[in-house]
Amino acid sequence: MDSAETRYAHLLQPLRDLTKNWDIDLASQLGEYLGEVKTH
Repeated sequence: MDSAETRYAHLLQPLRDLTKNWDIDLASQLGEYLGEVKTH
């Protein structure tokens, strides 16, 4: 018998892709942005 993860992999993959898209260092990105805004 297949495990639940194998049986539902097609349903879970989009969720995993979304988490990869949101896996950013937000504090670092905002710090860079603020630095650029202050210099302009």
